Amino acid sequence: MERRLKEYERLWTTDKEDYVLSGDESDIRAGVSCAIIDMRTNSILLIEDGELARTVKEKMLAAGVQVGDPHDINLRKEYIKRRLGVTRKR
Repeated sequence: MERRLKEYERLWTTDKEDYVLSGDESDIRAGVSCAIIDMRTNSILLIEDGELARTVKEKMLAAGVQVGDPHDINLRKEYIKRRLGVTRKR
């Protein structure tokens, strides 16, 4: 499983800002199924192996990957700002 897990490592390391776990964090931590959404392409990443998918999602949560509704306009705005490097002025 370690080799297969390595294939997805970018989801919680180098590309973690581009992904969202769709759902509620407490539900996801409790094992409720959720989707991994690629915000760049608006697509769902499907991992067919259930055990591997759970491990990937756990690692994504631990790394601070955003959790929420990928269709939420505020979440989308924040994603775009991060991608463009826009910071809030105070």
